[in-house]
Amino acid sequence: MMKELSHLTQTIESLRKDINELKSTSAAAAPLSKSPASKKFVSSVSSSNGSGCRRPSSGLNDSTSQLQAISGDENEEYFDVSEEGGEQDWATFDERNITLPVVNSDSAQFFEDIDRLLDGDIAEQQMAYDKLLSRKEENICDPEFVWRMVRACYVCCLTAGQVGDVDLQKALIFDGIKYSNLGLSVDENHALLHKWYAVMLGRSTDFLGIQEKIKNGYLFKEHLDVAVRLRPDDAMLYFMKGRWCYEVSMLSWVERKVASTLFASPPSSTLEEARSQFMAAERLKPGEWKENMLYIAKCLIGEKNYSEAIQWLDKAVGLGCTSPEEEAIHSEVLQLIAKYKGYRS
Repeated sequence: MMKELSHLTQTIESLRKDINELKSTSAAAAPLSKSPASKKFVSSVSSSNGSGCRRPSSGLNDSTSQLQAISGDENEEYFDVSEEGGEQDWATFDERNITLPVVNSDSAQFFEDIDRLLDGDIAEQQMAYDKLLSRKEENICDPEFVWRMVRACYVCCLTAGQVGDVDLQKALIFDGIKYSNLGLSVDENHALLHKWYAVMLGRSTDFLGIQEKIKNGYLFKEHLDVAVRLRPDDAMLYFMKGRWCYEVSMLSWVERKVASTLFASPPSSTLEEARSQFMAAERLKPGEWKENMLYIAKCLIGEKNYSEAIQWLDKAVGLGCTSPEEEAIHSEVLQLIAKYKGYRS
């Protein structure tokens, strides 16, 4: 989980950089063309006989339309990653009707095996992806199957990024977004689909233009809110939401003004709101989450409550490290302890 969490909030962190870019240029980013995917890990969703699932009207769709109107172009596609040859784009893929059978009678055991593999090492995650891919054609409109397919795309895209295969990483990310849209067209109240859709939106920011990244920030938050409402006992969701609130609260006045020129209602939050989300995650996973403790401390530091912040830092430093990502978190904890150790009571 820690490897996954270290990548979840790319959207908001890139928002700060992108708003700075907007200060010096008004030119829209050129649309990206879809890169071919490697044969390993991925078979493009567009190969599934051109089929999709029709999405019923929902509040999320209405919000997407509002974002397009705010951006000044009602005809702008939300994800512009289609090939020049006219391949069906992500935003309209699910507008065709299809009826597909659900997973057969061994689905419970199948899903149990998939969940175990996805929690395993790289080789096991690859195996999970391959197993899901082999059953994709007949199950792509079953939400229980689809959210696992999205998660498999995510863990494999992390591996692709680690080995420097950018084309494969990009293809997996946007396949995951496409699968998410398909799943939500069948069940728009499926918590894990909303959760993993938000995760994939966060990872997509490296491959989008400036305005698309900012719009994704709104959609990211909206899907998180739905997921939290439907799955209130998931600590990871509160951590993700806390990170969103924290990064938005740290935007400067100038950055907010620039954002307000693009959107009628620029994002807003406070350190107190961020801390409340991190505390909710802590209550669900008490005393075992180093990165969450770090961000509680960072919120308290921002609120100038240094004595309480150092207590959380001391708790965090006492937890071990099980991954390179946790080692980087541990290093930041040590730096903050060195700076604020004088506030120990």
